[in-house]
Amino acid sequence: MAGPKKKIYKSYDIKLIPDSTKIKAKGIYNFEDLYIELYYWFTHFGYIWKEVEYRQIAFGGGAYRIEPIWIAEKNLDDYTKVQIKIVLGGDISDIDVNLDSGTKVKRQKCTLEFKIGLKLIRNVNQFEASPLSDIMRKLYEGLNRERLKKQESDMFSEGMKLITEMKAFLLYYPH
Repeated sequence: MAGPKKKIYKSYDIKLIPDSTKIKAKGIYNFEDLYIELYYWFTHFGYIWKEVEYRQIAFGGGAYRIEPIWIAEKNLDDYTKVQIKIVLGGDISDIDVNLDSGTKVKRQKCTLEFKIGLKLIRNVNQFEASPLSDIMRKLYEGLNRERLKKQESDMFSEGMKLITEMKAFLLYYPH
């Protein structure tokens, strides 16, 4: 006969920026510059960034739709990490653009929609070994309440910086 089932916590998430937060843009962009901008932003702030999915759907006349999903994570400590998820939906056509210098370059005419979400992930696996895991987790969070609240505040601010940077890039750096 099995004993009573123990309540096991794996991790729990605190959503700081909902996944439905959107940035929409329409214009002519250099998509390579967008990737570079995101890479440098995530590197500067200490994130490990990867593209977890990429879909491309071809339409007639050279137009296509891309749907990449990017996940960036950063460990704040042994208990907390932050995760940013960016889902991009973009209808794109490759075009030739004449720069001010007279050079003709390839660019992308795009209608883009970014969905950005940010969450803190609390790892409670370290408390599983104890029969009092739920009490220990609550005690730990109570004793570290100020630090955990500061992490939430700092990561929300960092997420808003990313959104601001992306908006600035889309507004100020067309082709």
